[in-house]
Amino acid sequence: MKPGYLPNPAAPVRHHELLLWRKILDRNPLFVTLTDKLAAKAHIRGACPGIPIPNTLWCGATLPTSRRVC
Repeated sequence: MKPGYLPNPAAPVRHHELLLWRKILDRNPLFVTLTDKLAAKAHIRGACPGIPIPNTLWCGATLPTSRRVC
């Protein structure tokens, strides 16, 4: 999708400019953790143990022949 103009991440106004700014300039390590599904689940499990978290049916590089939970 083309925005129709050149985005300005130095002075973000629109949503996609804010996302671009965050990708380029935000160095918060929690942002990296929360973009990984398995790492985010582990982080939330540690921070809020009472919150129910759905099971992960599959993780890895190749699809398994049998069903396993990560």
